[in-house]
Amino acid sequence: MELLMKVAICDDEISQLKLMESYVKAWAKNKNEIAEVYQYQRAEHFLFQWEEQGDIDILLLDIEMPGMNGMEMAKKLREGQDGIQIIFVTGNPQYALEGYEVEPVTYLMKPVKEEKLWTALDRAVERSGKKSPVLLVEEAGGIVRVPIKEILYLESEGHDTLIKTEVGTIRSKKGMQEMEQIILEMVREEAFCKIHRSYLVSTAQILRISRKEVELYNHEKLPIARGKWAMVNQTYLAYYRREMEQSLNE
Repeated sequence: MELLMKVAICDDEISQLKLMESYVKAWAKNKNEIAEVYQYQRAEHFLFQWEEQGDIDILLLDIEMPGMNGMEMAKKLREGQDGIQIIFVTGNPQYALEGYEVEPVTYLMKPVKEEKLWTALDRAVERSGKKSPVLLVEEAGGIVRVPIKEILYLESEGHDTLIKTEVGTIRSKKGMQEMEQIILEMVREEAFCKIHRSYLVSTAQILRISRKEVELYNHEKLPIARGKWAMVNQTYLAYYRREMEQSLNE
């Protein structure tokens, strides 16, 4: 699923603008998404454009700039109760203690490492609420929208797939293989785990794993196919390692 994100970079250094743009475009390519990137060398230039359009999702904002500095600009944006996600980029560590009232995603210290920016961009997208993948399921009565985050697991039943959520079960006429492909195009690979040819489970819903089964947080137990235990463990650990890394960076 492609997601269009509009990202602005505001920095008085041309080399920094070019570097940050290359990082953002590499992040978008890695996510199989589309990012439109806009560059500004002064806060005033960005604000002028913002008043005209106001459709930027994420702002990479230098703090120390001639004229209006980044902190002042961020406060002006927040005066309008704007939901733009701000990532401060600074060469001065003292600023990391300022600006909590503007609710930045994070502060990145120059020189910025690409992986740090990627993590910050992931968090900005999540905070924006723009990326909330939804599965569209055709039923006899029409189309049902199922948020991916509400899915507990998928179960194969004949030629159909049962989509189990906390509030009930939805039947799709699409087979398990096709449904699995659709979902994995929307989320990170480790977000769902194929524990058995008949079951695709949301990794976030797994409470514990034994040699023969997984137990979900709702205490439902599902079988692990012979020979899949190691893969299930690896997927589970990869998922929570990623979650832990994000928590440590908050």
